[in-house]
Amino acid sequence: MSLGSITSPGASDGAPDIWQAPRPKGNPFLGNLPDLRQDPLRYLMEVSQKHGEIVPLNLGPSKVVLVAQPDAIDHVLQRNYRNYHKSPFYQKLRPVLGDGLVMAEDDDWRRQRQLIQPAFHKDRLQAFDNIVVSATAEMLDGWSVAEREDAPVDVFDSMMALSLEVMIRAFFGISAPHVKQTVMECVAIMLDDSERRVWSLFDLPMSVPTPNNVRLRRAIERLDSVVLEIVERHRNNPNQAPNLLSMMADAVGDPETEWFGIGQLLDEVKTMLIVGHETTGTALAWTFYLLSRHPDAWRRMQEEIATNLGPGTPTAADAAGLKFTRMVIQESLRLYPPAWTMSRVALEDDCIGGYAIPAGTNLMLSPYIVQRNAAYWPNPEGFDPARFENFDTGKQTADTYFPFGGGPRRCIGEHFAVMEMSLVLAMITQKFRLDLIPGQNVQPVPKISLRPSKAVQMSVNRVDHPRYH
Repeated sequence: MSLGSITSPGASDGAPDIWQAPRPKGNPFLGNLPDLRQDPLRYLMEVSQKHGEIVPLNLGPSKVVLVAQPDAIDHVLQRNYRNYHKSPFYQKLRPVLGDGLVMAEDDDWRRQRQLIQPAFHKDRLQAFDNIVVSATAEMLDGWSVAEREDAPVDVFDSMMALSLEVMIRAFFGISAPHVKQTVMECVAIMLDDSERRVWSLFDLPMSVPTPNNVRLRRAIERLDSVVLEIVERHRNNPNQAPNLLSMMADAVGDPETEWFGIGQLLDEVKTMLIVGHETTGTALAWTFYLLSRHPDAWRRMQEEIATNLGPGTPTAADAAGLKFTRMVIQESLRLYPPAWTMSRVALEDDCIGGYAIPAGTNLMLSPYIVQRNAAYWPNPEGFDPARFENFDTGKQTADTYFPFGGGPRRCIGEHFAVMEMSLVLAMITQKFRLDLIPGQNVQPVPKISLRPSKAVQMSVNRVDHPRYH
């Protein structure tokens, strides 16, 4: 008996094959791939609106099923998650992420998650809020100079740099310039390579010394060298203040976690650095972009922060009490979820939305598509943080809102990311307002994360500027 027949009422017996579902016409040779590559977000939105919430797509050398039906998403991510692994698409990222948590499955994933989870528990966040605060304060010193010189700042670059700085300090417990520079250079190369692989039809193995492969291999070796140096420093001084790396490094050589060797540690660090900073930095950039276009929301958030914090330095506990600020973050993640899509592959036959899903079928689940569906979100294109005041009621449930994924594989860094975003929003809002430079047409571009199409140039103005009163 298959997993699908255990957990799916009726399983796939008698259900029509998924390829009988309504679907768009395509190119005779490449199917729907040319349309998808040209403008993925627009195309997927059009497909789901025209053909329904479960749509098979022919992508030339491969086939995929777009799943945008909330109950089906819950089935894949929660109720029958054991039947769905990360799809072969993720293998494109293996040269960069190795066997880290994102890539792991089954027992490997469970023991890695169990080992790493405590470092990201809500109760541990207070140990890291000072890192976010100090890194943000340093960034704001630079913004003060920009404000005096009436120079714009690129908010996307600033948020990406800030997020990476936070991850470096949280992981390594230091902010040594040479470490920071090496990590930033290596992560940039690894991220560029990952984005290139995502949309490429064919990649040569890492063993082939192409210029891209050589560049990536050198970046990985440099980053591994830095991590090993810091691990050795921790072993020689085990009483130093704990950081994310030391929490994991203690497991290396422990008889109870003999599977967790130095190679696994290196893969986990690379995964957290790349995935963690990319998603949070992108989310912050989109949040400031939205606030700059909706001054009433910014004003309400500013009032909340002034009332609750005054000019004081915020803590993780303070951030947790900023209700409207949290709603702003939630609404930003609804409109521009950094993890705009996720994919799975069925291990055994199953039934989804009344269609038979054969083993080996690749599924695409997109928060971006579902979270802009008017059937579940009134005025879906509008920015309205207040819609989250009574979240989890009616049609707006976890099945229709999943920027951090769902089920057992929900993002492990969710609480850290929300804490970081809340603190950054609070500290910037205490001091500055950011106004979008006129004439910019910023659009979302789906890469590894949902990035802005261009630099997000903003003017930096103090909150006591006459224009805001």
